[in-house]
Amino acid sequence: MAHSGPDWGIVSTVETVYRMDDLGEHAVRLGAVQVHDRRGTVFFYEDFSSALLNRWSTTLEGAGTAAISTATARSGVACCMVGCGNNIGQKSAIEHVHTFPTLGNHGLEVSTSWLNGIDYTEWRYSLFDGTSHIRMYVKYDYQDEILSIMDDNGALQTIASGLKLKQGPLMFHTMKVVGDFVNRQYKRLIMDDVTHDISSYAMYAIPSNLDPFCGIWLGIYNRSGGGLEYAAFDDIILTQNEP
Repeated sequence: MAHSGPDWGIVSTVETVYRMDDLGEHAVRLGAVQVHDRRGTVFFYEDFSSALLNRWSTTLEGAGTAAISTATARSGVACCMVGCGNNIGQKSAIEHVHTFPTLGNHGLEVSTSWLNGIDYTEWRYSLFDGTSHIRMYVKYDYQDEILSIMDDNGALQTIASGLKLKQGPLMFHTMKVVGDFVNRQYKRLIMDDVTHDISSYAMYAIPSNLDPFCGIWLGIYNRSGGGLEYAAFDDIILTQNEP
């Protein structure tokens, strides 16, 4: 806390115990969710601390579930626990829609914890501009240990293979994907501590006359067919003005 300043603002030099130039460090120390990759300007975040899913819709097949859980969390007190149906191939997903942002470089960051046997996980960020649907799509195939993205032809491109991500209710892995929505080009993909340059890939885009908006879609798919399989999503962040 600065000393010697008036209550309504700083009008002269003030004293602190130690000067901190990085405002991102302030955010971390105050418990903000955007601690993994602090680049970009946040325009939406969700840490489920409200204990409500009222900003999300769900797609649930079979006995799929989606609910707030306090059993685990990356930060704060809660996460969204998603369970996919009993049968092989059934999916469960949560979706959030948001007003149309300023065009530019956007990022989607999500932390995910896999509790058991998930086949694969999809993280999607879509932008509808009135004439097109432009999508950043990232997939992690847990069984085959492959991290991939979808290119402009709708084909999956392997970005990392042999990728082992530890399962467990307290083990959250953070993924961030960034793309240029003016030129419809990917920029980078981060998984935990590794950054992949994906700037040579164009984003998937198809015609759409839906009114402008953007949206997040987070889904998991059943692998074994032997019962419900669960993953937790937490600290979901949308950014713009990314480098």
